[in-house]
Amino acid sequence: MQLAQLPGELERIFRTRYERIVMVSADASTSMADLAGMIDVALTQVDRVAWVTPASDTSCNVLPSVAARPAAILRK
Repeated sequence: MQLAQLPGELERIFRTRYERIVMVSADASTSMADLAGMIDVALTQVDRVAWVTPASDTSCNVLPSVAARPAAILRK
């Protein structure tokens, strides 16, 4: 997805949700500038962004384990 499409997609996804939290994970080829840009855009549409780091990304397929792992939480 292009960065320009992200606000509309996040708005569509979170339109009817009470809690608007995005969990972000990126591979090693993603630049910090691209990641920061994506987080900036996400924060215009959601309340919180959780950055899941490689060290904490061992069992991302189950939400309770994701919520319990250390992550950087960015708020508006």
